[in-house]
Amino acid sequence: MNKFEKNIKLINWYNFFSLGKLIIVVEALFFIAAGLSFKQYLYLMAIWTVLVNLLEIPSGAFADLLGRKKALLIGQIAGLIQIIVYTFASTFSVFLMTRIFAAICNSFQSGTDSALLYDSAKKLKKEKEFKKMNSHRWFLKFLGCVVFFPLGAFLFSINFRLPVYASIPLMVTSIIIILNMSEIKGKKGKFTLKKHTKHMIESIKFVFNNKFARLIVFFSLTVIPLLAYSYSASSVYYKNILIPISLIGVVGAVSSLIQAIASKKSHKIEKKIGEKTSLFLTPFLFIIFIILHGLQIPYMGVIFALISVFLAIYFQVTMENYLHGHIKSEHRATALSVNNQISLLLGGILFVILGKIETGISFGATYIFGALISLIILIPLVFYALKYFKERK
Repeated sequence: MNKFEKNIKLINWYNFFSLGKLIIVVEALFFIAAGLSFKQYLYLMAIWTVLVNLLEIPSGAFADLLGRKKALLIGQIAGLIQIIVYTFASTFSVFLMTRIFAAICNSFQSGTDSALLYDSAKKLKKEKEFKKMNSHRWFLKFLGCVVFFPLGAFLFSINFRLPVYASIPLMVTSIIIILNMSEIKGKKGKFTLKKHTKHMIESIKFVFNNKFARLIVFFSLTVIPLLAYSYSASSVYYKNILIPISLIGVVGAVSSLIQAIASKKSHKIEKKIGEKTSLFLTPFLFIIFIILHGLQIPYMGVIFALISVFLAIYFQVTMENYLHGHIKSEHRATALSVNNQISLLLGGILFVILGKIETGISFGATYIFGALISLIILIPLVFYALKYFKERK
């Protein structure tokens, strides 16, 4: 096995352990148990999105210029520090510190493992197999959730800090996996502010000068921000629809298994339904099921959650595959970061708006208002996309 084949296996294992932060499945409830309100939690999430926005493109440029492996390692170490601070966090200011480390973790890892996977496949002259490889990467990420989420919720039901303590060895395992990866040599060199800024500007221009890539970025705004809120509020949502806390992890595991299936089968589904259906119908159906979340129907609400995550993950993986097909290697990590950054920017605004709606109206209303915002974005985009497809013919 050469180093590029080894990279692919290690990236898959890294993704399996990447959500080894056992607290994720009950994160909102963890913040509340530690003494914060749900509104404060949403404000912290909004701050996190701002921080990620500040770091997203620079970290992508760092990965492009100095190496994907280094970027992954920095992100994972920051994630480990975040978990360590969770062991004693109990005030807004200390939790704010954890959001800083979470932003570093997310930014340096966002799109980086995917870019390293593509570069490894390219070295093996297997670019045509990348969609399948990338789907398998997503599959293992969610398979890890199936294993870790029930454990996280179960430990939380005993003591709200137990999942945090149990996460530390899993985070260390991910660091060891990253250390065994091989860097892909490319157009890398000395990391200077001038070179860094120039690379970022070139990558941003590259994305927005490519009509199809630009289309993907805009359509992502209809799903990713709302998905981020849905993930963040999921433990509170499940509690409100009468799911016992000890079983939230089981629901999270089933959700992750469905997401794993969606990611694994995404390339096959996309071949059957095509670009237009993927771009138009998937976001619309996702929005409908998010509106149904707002009804908070006891027990039955789980079905709405499971269907919505299937749609969202299929959409996310498919859009990522589309971007890979339209982006040059030297801009790949940065361009993927551009897409993530713009979605997160809207996500941050959404967190603040929905935090106020939760306080002023109700928790259920947050889903309905969030879905309406996505629908308002989607409608003009459909007409814009139809015009693009007509011109492309």
